[in-house]
Amino acid sequence: MMTRSIRPNRALTATVCLLCAAVLALTGPAAAQRKGRLAGNVVNKITDQPIEGALVAIQGTTTSTLTDRQGRFHFDLPEGKYGITIFKEDFFSTNYLDIPVRSGRVTTYRCEMVYGDPTQNIFFSIGGITVLDQRPLLPEEIETTHHISSAEIEHQLSTNLGDILTILPGVERSAPPGLSKKTQVGLRGAGDIGGTEQTLALFGTKVIIDDITLSNNANLQRGTGTTYGGTSQTTGSQVDLRTIPADNIHSVTVITGVPSVEYGDLTTGLIKVETKAGRQPHRLKIKSNPDTKEGNFNGGVFLGGTGLTYNANLAFSERDIRRDGDEYYRYNAQLTTRNRFMGDRLSLLNRFNYTGVSDEQNVDVKDPLSIEQYNRDKRFLYGHSVEYRPTADTRIEWTGSINYTRRDSYLQRLTGADVRILTDATEPGTYPGVFGAGAYLARTWTKGEERNINAKLNFRWNFGAARFDHALLAGGEYTYDDNRGQGKIFDPLLPPGGNPGQRPLPYDASPALKNASLYFEDEISGALRLRPWSVNLGFRYEMYTPESLNLAGLFGDEDFVSAKNGAFFNPRVRMRLELDRDTQVRLSWGKSSKMPPLTNIFQGPLYIDVVEDNRTPAPDSIPLISTYVWNFDNTYLKGYQNEKIEGSLDRKLGPVGLSLTGFWTQSKEMPRMRNYPITLYRYRWTDWPNQDDPDARSAIDTIYTEASGKGFYDYPGWYRNWGFEFQLRTQRIERLSTVFRVSGSYNRNRGGAEGTYMSSVRNNRELGHIYPLYFHTERWSQRVLMNYSAEWLIKRLGMWVTFFVQQTMYDWNQSSVDPVTYAAGYYDPRLNQTVYITPERSAELGLDRTYDDLSLLVRKRPNDRFLFNINVSKSLGRNAEVSMFVHNVLDDPAYYVDEQGFYRSRNHSIFYGIEFSVILDPLLQKARSGFPGGARL
Repeated sequence: MMTRSIRPNRALTATVCLLCAAVLALTGPAAAQRKGRLAGNVVNKITDQPIEGALVAIQGTTTSTLTDRQGRFHFDLPEGKYGITIFKEDFFSTNYLDIPVRSGRVTTYRCEMVYGDPTQNIFFSIGGITVLDQRPLLPEEIETTHHISSAEIEHQLSTNLGDILTILPGVERSAPPGLSKKTQVGLRGAGDIGGTEQTLALFGTKVIIDDITLSNNANLQRGTGTTYGGTSQTTGSQVDLRTIPADNIHSVTVITGVPSVEYGDLTTGLIKVETKAGRQPHRLKIKSNPDTKEGNFNGGVFLGGTGLTYNANLAFSERDIRRDGDEYYRYNAQLTTRNRFMGDRLSLLNRFNYTGVSDEQNVDVKDPLSIEQYNRDKRFLYGHSVEYRPTADTRIEWTGSINYTRRDSYLQRLTGADVRILTDATEPGTYPGVFGAGAYLARTWTKGEERNINAKLNFRWNFGAARFDHALLAGGEYTYDDNRGQGKIFDPLLPPGGNPGQRPLPYDASPALKNASLYFEDEISGALRLRPWSVNLGFRYEMYTPESLNLAGLFGDEDFVSAKNGAFFNPRVRMRLELDRDTQVRLSWGKSSKMPPLTNIFQGPLYIDVVEDNRTPAPDSIPLISTYVWNFDNTYLKGYQNEKIEGSLDRKLGPVGLSLTGFWTQSKEMPRMRNYPITLYRYRWTDWPNQDDPDARSAIDTIYTEASGKGFYDYPGWYRNWGFEFQLRTQRIERLSTVFRVSGSYNRNRGGAEGTYMSSVRNNRELGHIYPLYFHTERWSQRVLMNYSAEWLIKRLGMWVTFFVQQTMYDWNQSSVDPVTYAAGYYDPRLNQTVYITPERSAELGLDRTYDDLSLLVRKRPNDRFLFNINVSKSLGRNAEVSMFVHNVLDDPAYYVDEQGFYRSRNHSIFYGIEFSVILDPLLQKARSGFPGGARL
């Protein structure tokens, strides 16, 4: 029975195997023709080492796989062309397109990845310069925002932050890149306003590095010893941008529109700098141009779960190669540490930054008029950031920072003077004088410590309610600015500039500035007829040096918080509506405010020395000098507010994106110093030193003067700025691998002050000594700038070429607009009152002013000014590159004749520079692998 049962099964099995073999023989070739294999390996472009655990995904599908220990992967795919995207932490996302897969064949592909942000896609790498995929053609932010990547920064061979910002619309490239001069940038024409308002407009541009504010609020560097030649100061103005090296910058974001309420104490705009962090190749860069020589080294590794990123920079500028001791040095070093815990829900970031400058000007000591000066400031920055995500929709952010600046400036100048009587008294009274005669060396030091401490706490929550999405932001910020130290140091008996009446000014006497802010914002998103929209509503309440709560402010016009330097409620509204798939509208309105600079709040005492006539019999008949002291208390000087409106229309036309923006902004009640009339008497002494006897002295002269450089402040200043901007950008034209950009801007600025000001004392025949009151004048400027650029990217050659042209189409300004020539009145010191007069009376008294014809002219610089620049970056193998630039390629100075008949130049002469960089990781790997037990980096 067993044998009979086995034989039929064996026969059936044999029959099935034969049938299967036949089917496989018939279908196998056909199946092999329908599919092919895409195989590859993923390697680190820098080290050529395989990358394990990289996610490789087929674009447009859900098919993906992970690379093995050798970095290998494969897919079996139907015949066709495919794109793959590769993801890996600490590396840029990498795309490869149009990979052919043929049936029955294996397509092998080598995939290279570069260190960087995995949320960004790389286009290609030029020996360390990483070119990212193009940005979207329609802006993603509601407010006008400009983004500048590290690749663009490196490609244009910038030496500092100021060089980088010259690519912004409306910024004229009037100087070659370098470190020889103070660098500041006026956003939207803020540098063209003129006068006090221009200084405050520049002061209203906030600069943030890695959430650390480079505050200039407490800068007291102004004054003798820092205002001549190369060691120019930035007191009460924008920080000197050349102190910020470009080679350590990962990206720059410039907001010229209405910013989020998270940012305050600004009026003109916001410049946010993000330095490099995370894993970086070890890279050495050397840069040279006729002005500046620079070296930079940076890298980043992970050690024991901590990410370390470091950068060292040394730059040197020689202003005049014919002169020794005329240089500018910049030293910079930064260390960044990053830690992540709790599955990346908690991250800690620490940044340590040191910047030192040595701005020297030592004229030939053989020259009797020799001037020696330096500025050797040192700045230490520490920033600490904590980010915690309790849930997927909430985030808590804490940022604390310390900005410590050590001031160290010096000026020595040969000063000539006649025989004089001087004193070093600091208290009012009459003292024996000291004879001073002939030339002397006036020496002035500025030494002190400036401390800026900042803390900020944010809470963010994303949720849905009532069919709308909400993104809430609530937070607070506190800033403490202070000065300590010796301040201005000099010998009053050898006064700087030869002017008596000067005394040293200690910084310890200055008050501290405190800024507390609360803010709230809700971005509401929804859809209108299936088109998305968003509205951002928020406010920021700024309290400058707050003192106490004032509950009456809830129900009246008073401030809710009593603050020495003002409290300001700054609402902001921003919205965006998508009209169709390719069109959107953006609208913004908001207010912001700015604290007044400490140099206005604290000026130090004003000293006036008067030489007396001493007729006291010998031996007490010695030279006498009386000292008068005024302390102008501006402790309660208020800040000012700015209002801004802008609207934008964005349109995508196929491969072209176009943005049109109109803006209007106004600042009012800006502080201005006003003259203070002073009346003194010169006395004849007959019984010195008996100062208590009224008969010991008698007045013989009356002195009428006014406070010079110091005084009280009021709020008449204002400026308005309006204009248009447009930007046109194409997608990368694949066949040419080229991107075209065109941007244009029209800026019109108008500034001045309301009311009248008191002029210097005048001796009138009819009235004697009086102080005329005149109306402030206005200024205006307007400019049209066009920028054209073409970027040519050649992967096959590893080359990036950019052609840039700037055209000035319109450039006019006028320093005095419709001035009022007659005096509105005069102050009579004998009557101690102000007398207002008619225009006819002003003419009778001879108080009418005359204006120079040049100040009344509309100055027009030629409109045919062009500037041609070219930048080239070329790879030298896998890990090295060379870049070069030529500015003003045609060497066209753009000469013109100004209103005074002088020849002027619009363009600098032809200027060029070169850079070489190399990634050192392969060399470091070989060095480490040569040691016993050495491990590769």
